[in-house]
Parts: sequence; C-alpha cells; structure tokens
Amino acid sequence: MEEDQSKDRASNEGFPAGAQSEILKETTADSGAWSTQAAESQSEKESQKSPLSKDQNGYKWKLCNVTAGPDYIPCLDNVQAIKKLPSTNHYEHRERHCPAEAPTCLVPLPQVYKQPVRWPRSREQIWYSNVPHTKLADVKGHQNW
Repeated sequence: MEEDQSKDRASNEGFPAGAQSEILKETTADSGAWSTQAAESQSEKESQKSPLSKDQNGYKWKLCNVTAGPDYIPCLDNVQAIKKLPSTNHYEHRERHCPAEAPTCLVPLPQVYKQPVRWPRSREQIWYSNVPHTKLADVKGHQNW
C-alpha cells in the first residue's frame, strides 16, 4: 500500500499543480483579449495606408511597357520565349513560358476603369466598363457570385 502511494507521489512530481500549469494560463481569456476579425482588418488597412509600409518591401514598382495593355500576363505573353519555339503546330505557344526573372512592374489599368463598388453592394452592382470580357458578364451576370 505504501509502495503504491510513493509511486503516485513520484509520478505527480513531474506535473505542475493546476495553478502553475502553462496550459491553463494559455486557455484562460482576459476580458477583451480576443481581437475580432473586423478589428484586425481595420488595423491591416491602417498599416497599408502608412507611407512606411509601401517602401518596406524594397520594390520600386513602375508600369509595364507592354503592347497587350491591361490583358498582359507575364507567363503567357512572353514574346521572347514564344519566338524561340520551332513551330506552332503543337500549340506549345499557348503554354506557359514564364520569364526567368519575375517582372517587378504593374500592368496599367484600362483607361475607362473606375474604382470598384465596395462590399456588400458589389454583389448586385459592378461597373460594366471594368469588365473586359462583356460576353462572360452577360452569361454569368445573373448568377450573383
């Protein structure tokens, strides 16, 4: 009997008491300690507005000098790689040919582009001039997605 009690004491020595347990400390919530998704979103928006965050990444963005305009896709519109292909018989020119170094430029907006409608109004309303493929908008427009 005494041996069983001494074994129990020895096994309990490895575990801290309930008040000292880190697990209990981590799971107890202080009043107001949990931030909401809205609060995190607001703080993210504020950090993006500050001028320091724009230069933090070290990139200097310029407009891409492309003939494709707003439809430019670096991996699909890589004219240099497409010119090196022996033929277009196998439709290899339709495959992705990403440049060796990723471009650090911004694709220019279309001239008639307007700032998007904010959520939740954007579920029912979009600027038609912002939709480059109007036939797709006609087909999918009623689906509300």
